[in-house]
Order: sequence, then structure tokens, then C-alpha cells
Amino acid sequence: MIITKMSSEHVAQIALLEKLCFHDPWSENSIASELNNSLSLWLVALDGESVVGYVGSQTVLGWTDMMNVAVHPDHRRKGIGELLVTALEKELQKQES
Repeated sequence: MIITKMSSEHVAQIALLEKLCFHDPWSENSIASELNNSLSLWLVALDGESVVGYVGSQTVLGWTDMMNVAVHPDHRRKGIGELLVTALEKELQKQES
């Protein structure tokens, strides 16, 4: 399992996970727009080339809002959500320095 920053190659898979996990999913265009938002930080959990989870956040005036967290149903209860949130916290701390 690798946790890395979201890139354009991950957007379509994240959009599919959104549809699978939420009643009111973000569109692929909305997710893609986060790549150009300097306030946003999105991380993905990769199992090989497959996105099995992600977390998205925005930071404004020193306050971070964790907007979305999702893990594919087939990969739940394996600690992936916790890994994503922990990685997000560490990455945000690095950005503060």
C-alpha cells in the first residue's frame, strides 16, 4: 500500500469511488479542479495501480477541513482510512514548516 498525492491519473478512479461510497458524489470535474486549487491537498491509497482510498482537504487561514474520506468496500477494515488520515496530518505539518 502506497499513500501519495493525488494526480490527474487518479481522478477517474476517485470519481468512481465517490459514486460507490456516497449518495451525493463529487463529479469527476469537481475532483479534477482540486488539482489546481492551492488550498487543497488530496492523498490516495494505491494498491498497485488501483486507488483503493483517498482523503481530500482544504486549508484556509491555518484551519484545515477534511472534506472527503473514502475506502473501497472491498478494502475496508484494513486500516487504510487511518493511514490516509495520518498521512494527511503529516503532510499538513510539513507544509506548515
